Amino acid sequence: MRRIFAFVLAFMLMLCLFSFGVSANEDLVIDISKVEGKAGFNQNSPLGLWPAAGYDDKHVIAMCNFGAYASLGEIDLSKYEAIVVTYARGQDVDYASYNTAFGFTNKGAMQTAGGEKVSDEDAGVITKYVFEGSVSGGWQGRVDVTLELNSDYNGEVFVANYLDPAFPHGFVITDIRFVAKQNPETSDMGMIPLVVLTLTGFVPLKRRRVK
Repeated sequence: MRRIFAFVLAFMLMLCLFSFGVSANEDLVIDISKVEGKAGFNQNSPLGLWPAAGYDDKHVIAMCNFGAYASLGEIDLSKYEAIVVTYARGQDVDYASYNTAFGFTNKGAMQTAGGEKVSDEDAGVITKYVFEGSVSGGWQGRVDVTLELNSDYNGEVFVANYLDPAFPHGFVITDIRFVAKQNPETSDMGMIPLVVLTLTGFVPLKRRRVK
């Protein structure tokens, strides 16, 4: 009876471990049509459709004004390891000498409406990207950038911009995807049922032969 119980216990444990090993968290793709603008958006720099830039049927976040920021809603960042952002810039210019950036915050804007920088601490910056190099293609020259994420924050998350006052040309964000953390390697978990069986006496230990 003891061995039958051990076998059933080990079998159930293997099923649980297998389920744990193959399950994976899902990426979070932000529906930009549901993003809530907080400041810095207007007809010339909209949150939504932007036909003037070629986005007739795709919602975008145009960040062409100082201090633009929008709410992505409540997100548990502990579930994600990175953020993939797709953006485009209207100017084919090398941004190496400028500080234009966008970031994800838990307090709001990274810049005032007058162009003054808000400190990372006051903005609650979680992660940010400072533009570099040049991008061709204008508003349709979309580029992906991956930002590493290491935060346990769980609450309202904002996406915000910072436009360098020396070169106040904006950009547009077309897609945001939070990349889910993957489960740790489970290759050694298969030893656990064997240990259980051994401890319960189902797997007999090798005995010394008596002649």
